[in-house]
Amino acid sequence: MKKAFISVYTLLVLFIISLTITYIYNQQKNSASYAKGLYEKKQAQYLAESIMNTFMEENSDQVAEIILDDYDKKSEEDENNEEDSKKTKKTTKSIGNKRYKYDNSTYTINISRVGHYYRKEIDGLYLIFLDNVSVGDSKADSEIYIKVFDKKDENDEEFDKNRLRIEIRHTY
Repeated sequence: MKKAFISVYTLLVLFIISLTITYIYNQQKNSASYAKGLYEKKQAQYLAESIMNTFMEENSDQVAEIILDDYDKKSEEDENNEEDSKKTKKTTKSIGNKRYKYDNSTYTINISRVGHYYRKEIDGLYLIFLDNVSVGDSKADSEIYIKVFDKKDENDEEFDKNRLRIEIRHTY
């Protein structure tokens, strides 16, 4: 009877030890997977931010030209259709996209005019965004919101250089 009790007791202790080791192993495996996911997300965000920074540095004049052309067209349309524009809701409109090559990969950077009827503070902002930059299983997006300022004096040539300002910039 004593030997049977010791045998059962030993088996229970070994069972509890094996459950503990299995639990610790699974926790470690999950922790490693989680850390890898976080690391890939950081890499994707860094890559998206790098792509956007180099794109804006190399193509800032072209982007400014696209935005200012659209802004001038929008201003002319608003003057011509002032009564009609009050009745219709403003929506976000794509005004173009540019292909950009970075580290042997091609990305599409989109440019849109943000229109919002109820939130006047974001109406008229321009959005430059890059989406779905992938590293492993993680994806990242980068956005830049640009505000256009109106000319106060038609003869002011210096104003064109400072007419655009980055309002919001984020990568997620």
